Amino acid sequence: MPTDTELISKVRGVLMDAASAGKTITFSEVEKKVGEQIGAWRKVLDPIYEDCVARGRPDLTAIVIYNATGYPPFLNDGGDARSKRFDPNNMRKVERWQKSVSRFRVVQKGEIAVRTSSAAAPITLWLPIKSVG
Repeated sequence: MPTDTELISKVRGVLMDAASAGKTITFSEVEKKVGEQIGAWRKVLDPIYEDCVARGRPDLTAIVIYNATGYPPFLNDGGDARSKRFDPNNMRKVERWQKSVSRFRVVQKGEIAVRTSSAAAPITLWLPIKSVG
């Protein structure tokens, strides 16, 4: 059984791989890829989310979705972890989530590309990522 820090690192890697492919990933797919059942998701996803927020980066945990709905359980919008339940019936929230997920892609381990756009042209910012733990 890995330590919390090791599990967080493994999950972050899985999320970065999914993001680099431009895909969402289900909770069960994450567990399968790390080879562990995760009983307390908050202990794993909250530190990843909090690190993203602290660094002003897109929420990497937003790509983790329920298999049944295809949506995440929360859309935090930079607030406290798990502070805002995601409502798939609220089209404004769905659009914000879709925009949030499409804002970034991971280009290689340790880097995340954050897409922004201006009136002139879209640009990509390359930001290094520090491991949580």
